[in-house]
Amino acid sequence: MRRIDLAAFVVAGSATILIAADQGSYFERSWPWVGLGLAATGALALLAPAEVRAGRAAVTLVAATVTISLWTLVSWLWSAEPPTTLQEALRAPIYVAAAVTFVTLAGMGGSLGVACGVAAGTTALAGYALADRGLAQSQGKLLAEPLGYANALGGLCAIGFVIVAVLGWRVRKNAALAGVAAAAAAVLVAALSLTSSRGSWTALVAALVVVFAGAMRVRAAVAVVAALVGVSVLTAFTTAPRLLQARGDYWHSAWRVAEHHPLGGSGAGTFDLGWAAYGDLTRWGEALDAHNLYLETLAELGIVGLVLVLGLLVPAAAALRSDRLPAGAWAALAGAVAYLVHAGLDWDWEMPAVTVAGIACLSAACSGPAGVLGARARTTLLGLEGSVIVTYVAYLIAHNV
Repeated sequence: MRRIDLAAFVVAGSATILIAADQGSYFERSWPWVGLGLAATGALALLAPAEVRAGRAAVTLVAATVTISLWTLVSWLWSAEPPTTLQEALRAPIYVAAAVTFVTLAGMGGSLGVACGVAAGTTALAGYALADRGLAQSQGKLLAEPLGYANALGGLCAIGFVIVAVLGWRVRKNAALAGVAAAAAAVLVAALSLTSSRGSWTALVAALVVVFAGAMRVRAAVAVVAALVGVSVLTAFTTAPRLLQARGDYWHSAWRVAEHHPLGGSGAGTFDLGWAAYGDLTRWGEALDAHNLYLETLAELGIVGLVLVLGLLVPAAAALRSDRLPAGAWAALAGAVAYLVHAGLDWDWEMPAVTVAGIACLSAACSGPAGVLGARARTTLLGLEGSVIVTYVAYLIAHNV
């Protein structure tokens, strides 16, 4: 690894572990510190004299996180639950900071370091979860610590495993490196198995199908996405099939909300009201999220919001169209696909630990013609990081933290 790869490895690995350490940073108490840490790191990288390259895919990723953040805040104007919408808007800048930071590191040539860092971080979390279970001897419970939600831990394990699988294949002729990859894969699979997360297994398989499809990878990607969208649409228009259990009903309710609020949605964070109106509470109880980023966005932020969220798919699509990808980008693509599929099956957007790892992979997967960022572009990115810092500092001051 080069020096930039080592720096990117440390940042990605540390971020993956630290953000997951406090219940996956699900609660509001963690958001200012996560956002400040990511934004400060990105700002320092941008102030360094190193050259940064970024193509359209990378720019689109940053633009998507910025516009999603802004549209989330704007939805407060018509939200059915204004306080909840403001809370959603407070979380969103984390993803802006993550996109800028990891796009910058990858643009400096640190794609391999980012991918390895995410893999190392997820492996460490999986190892901790297994050790914690062994010490606590809680054999009757799903593996969930330190995130507190088994499906979220499963999602991280799936992301980490597909990265390790791709890198392990690339270094299979090196006995030492192949052994390290095999050991990491064993830890990740063991942890994933104990989460009993079917959505995470689905994401893992989908990512491997896409990445290892060789010359047919674009067709494979289209097939995977089409299958996911098809299941979502089918359950949205019909009653929930037994195979999907509660998720089918969640998705159907999200579609019903979107029918009544097609353009701007009902406001960020308001799915609980739609579920109360259209869902089967007697069977499934209360629910805050639709367990599908794309349908929940359609319900809460309308068609406009859905278009903005689909911007997250651009880096993966660009990588799939590339004829030749370096090892780091190839491995990151696997992690990105796993995240994008898992986000269609669970509430990853509300769990920063999973989404930041996904954004890191999307950033490292960016490929295609990339130009050197000029002073104006770097200043713009620096301004974005600065705005995140100001937002969270103001929050901490207002709350006397």
